[in-house]
Amino acid sequence: MVLSLLWCNQSFVLSETIEDNNLITDEEIFENATPLELYSGHSKKDKSGYYDYYSTKKKEYITCKEFQNEGIGIKNPEAGKYNDDGAYLFSGGMPFCHGDIMKNEDGVNLFYDVKSGEFVPRSKFKRFLNSEMLKVPSDNLNGKKVYCVSSWDKDLIGFEFKRGNKVKVYGYEEGIWIESYGNYEPRAEEIFIKFKYKNKNITIEINRKTLKISQDQCYLYKENLRKKIKDAYDAKKIGNKI
Repeated sequence: MVLSLLWCNQSFVLSETIEDNNLITDEEIFENATPLELYSGHSKKDKSGYYDYYSTKKKEYITCKEFQNEGIGIKNPEAGKYNDDGAYLFSGGMPFCHGDIMKNEDGVNLFYDVKSGEFVPRSKFKRFLNSEMLKVPSDNLNGKKVYCVSSWDKDLIGFEFKRGNKVKVYGYEEGIWIESYGNYEPRAEEIFIKFKYKNKNITIEINRKTLKISQDQCYLYKENLRKKIKDAYDAKKIGNKI
């Protein structure tokens, strides 16, 4: 591991956007939720004004882009009804995310604005919803945890950032457990992680805006990252005959 969405039959091209990837803890998700609420695609607004969507695969709320990438879609048991705000409840489609693009009949790109719930011209589209999103993220990543999923074999690898630009790397590479320490170098748009594996120097580059390593998607995490990776690997063995 190096390391046309459809919605009501309308196809559109997705743009690269900045999302709030701060995931809440499992305890916070289940504390006040009822079983009916926890369907695939149940939404809740985060502190920045974006909507997070519940993933039955990860059993947690994830960003809109992450939910789109899962490809499962909204499975609302209340589909066909109206909520308290008078909005019609859909099922089986994908939500539009802030910054998604759709061309109008004249071929001009329109951008989805989550605040108004409409596609608007570029001149009216605001990339950030509020002033909080304009704050410059710190280059001190101490305490942050990231896990990444291989796009071809679904193996997981995790990074725990420590003090002094140190990073702990562990996970599975082609079924083999990796555990190593290295260093990270934060730059304006990338994070370079350097560590040794099988006596070789490895450098991994994570995009700070998309949280991607090449085509592999990464996610912020707040729980026990080692346990998550091992549990995910063990789950792949279920059903084996030998």
